[in-house]
Amino acid sequence: MSNRAAYSNARVDELIDMAREELDAKKRLAMMDEAQMLWVQDAPWILTTYPATFEAMAPNISGWVHYPDEHERWKELTGN
Repeated sequence: MSNRAAYSNARVDELIDMAREELDAKKRLAMMDEAQMLWVQDAPWILTTYPATFEAMAPNISGWVHYPDEHERWKELTGN
């Protein structure tokens, strides 16, 4: 989805590639569990609860929410 931390781990890449082709759901989930554990151990991000993202928009727009992947969800916005 995004790699803003420029994270690189050959084993994680291998697991993701293998999981893309694996038809057995249990095996695929096991690969993703291992990939996530490696990601956590490498800690490419420092996770916080305060978003450092700010969006400028017209005062009549509401519904904006910060998501950790830093991608906006435009469908959630509404105008009054």
